[in-house]
Amino acid sequence: HEEQLRQAMVADVAHELRTPLAVLRGETEALVDGVREAGPDALTSLHDEVLRLGRMVDDLQSLASADAAGLSLARRPVDLARVAARSADTLDGRFCDAGVTLERELSPVPVLADPERLAQVVTNLLANAVKFTPAGGAVRLVVGTERGRALLEVADTGPGVPPDERDKVFDRFFRGSAGRRSGGSGIGLAVVKQLVEAHGGEVRVESPAAGGARFVVVLPVAEPPAR
Repeated sequence: HEEQLRQAMVADVAHELRTPLAVLRGETEALVDGVREAGPDALTSLHDEVLRLGRMVDDLQSLASADAAGLSLARRPVDLARVAARSADTLDGRFCDAGVTLERELSPVPVLADPERLAQVVTNLLANAVKFTPAGGAVRLVVGTERGRALLEVADTGPGVPPDERDKVFDRFFRGSAGRRSGGSGIGLAVVKQLVEAHGGEVRVESPAAGGARFVVVLPVAEPPAR
């Protein structure tokens, strides 16, 4: 059964890779043929697709490294709010295209973490949220503290996660119910769990009574340097 799931995931990943590659090919051919001018819109579109491809490759590499017990972290003191803000900035175009508002409530919190891996966590959670939020909806990004630990929260106004799926949503091969199924590879949240736990943190998903899904990450706060 697991082999079937692996094959399904590979097929899904291939499908997701094919989409941005097709966009890149179409855009570049239009530029080469002179059908489209190399203006800001064309360059932005190309850049967005390159970023999307890069994120997918990073996710696949993270999962492969974790499987091989080779997931390395270059930890240093960083501000979680700053990492979150930069990650959110890279997705502004996607939120705009989807007609979804991104609300930010970011308070500085020091953590001892690998900033690149942490950015991957934030990006994957935001990309997941905008994917399931209908046009006119909103996604809320919060950074703060929760009972003495660093808190990262991403809440959307999508269909939410059924109670019987909340323990499975971070499983690598899990396929959600129709409400939260996008046809994607399903590796993004698995990567989030791997990276958060590698940092000594925890991740959970909640479905508030008002609707939507709320993903919560808690991490150890960085100890102040000894005097």
